[in-house]
Amino acid sequence: DVPLDKNTPACQNVVKFGCRDNLMATGGDDCLVHVWEISESKDNNVSDEKQKGKKEQKWTVNRLYKLAGHSKEIRDLDFDPSGTFLASASKDQGCRIWDIKTGKLAQLLPADTASGLTYRRCKFSSSTELITLQIPNGGRGSSNIVVWKANKDGIGGVWSVSQVVAVSKGMATSFYLTKDGKYVGLAAADGSISLLDRKTFSPLRKFNDVHNLPITGLASAYCVDKNTNTAKHPLRKEYLLSGSIDRIVSVVPVQHSHLKWILLRLLLTLLLVISIFAIVSMLFPPPNEEAEAYIEKEL
Repeated sequence: DVPLDKNTPACQNVVKFGCRDNLMATGGDDCLVHVWEISESKDNNVSDEKQKGKKEQKWTVNRLYKLAGHSKEIRDLDFDPSGTFLASASKDQGCRIWDIKTGKLAQLLPADTASGLTYRRCKFSSSTELITLQIPNGGRGSSNIVVWKANKDGIGGVWSVSQVVAVSKGMATSFYLTKDGKYVGLAAADGSISLLDRKTFSPLRKFNDVHNLPITGLASAYCVDKNTNTAKHPLRKEYLLSGSIDRIVSVVPVQHSHLKWILLRLLLTLLLVISIFAIVSMLFPPPNEEAEAYIEKEL
């Protein structure tokens, strides 16, 4: 159990775990970001006499920081891979980057308020790159993927916009970076999921009617095919898991059409064969019948 304050609302919208130092962050309708440290309790002995001698795993949770600054509910949180920063996206049209070691604000990243956009999701792809999802207020208009990059690693770097892409004509609700780093899964309020290219965020494939109601979250998982899996060549397929307010969890494969790459390879192979045939013909030209007949006549 996490010990919240008496004045803290029961609604906590998001919880995220850090990659290092056993950290956890929560954010909710209280407009605050809580950073917690999780440690294993020293006294793990079971009191029940029947289970005597066995150890029960117990944990203690202590709050490190209460980060204030947002004026509206917290929608998303994410730790960077190095354990240096924590990003918080809020409905107040701001995304804040916090220094985890000090609990101080490192930089405020404003949303595109001129276009009526506000933050929905944030995700670190590296210690110097933060991918955010900005959605229109009221659900009308395009949703954008906005990529922020820092000019240097660690504290002291300045974050600036490096890429803005309109990824949905309506309201997008969530996105997720696949574990292989090649694709981005994008969920929408109409219940569909799109698979985007990670570098350009261009659409590769769309799954319509995955849910009947808006999708609230995305995650990915690997599935190993036991029939064909080997130690040297593990066969793992990645899938996107989606949850919705329709109380259904759906699974879609992280795959897209490789037709254009297959056609390109066939074309390159055909050009290579033609080139080899041309070179061989130049080095070893076919015999000229008229020349051979003339030579035989003269001889």
